[in-house]
Amino acid sequence: MNDNKKSAGLQKVAEGFESLFIYQLLEEMKRTIPGEDSWKPDKSIEYDMLFQNIADTVSKGGGIGIANYIKDKLVGGDESAVDKLRAMQSTVQFSGLRPLP
Repeated sequence: MNDNKKSAGLQKVAEGFESLFIYQLLEEMKRTIPGEDSWKPDKSIEYDMLFQNIADTVSKGGGIGIANYIKDKLVGGDESAVDKLRAMQSTVQFSGLRPLP
């Protein structure tokens, strides 16, 4: 794989990981709202979609620095950097999220 494709693939996976992290932050923030423990179960899919959209938009728009940090740490490393991120994703369960590409 050439360096440009490798770098683009790593950026995409790093952004995906950052998106998962942001999504999880939003889920945890939702749980801190008093009286909103259940957040209307019939709306849970809509909240998941909203949080996923926010997380994707933030990570693709420059993010909060996690994607860049991951990419910087893994660039120049071994060829399995993307595999390492996929393995990290598989150890955590997120409801309603797409898997990394």
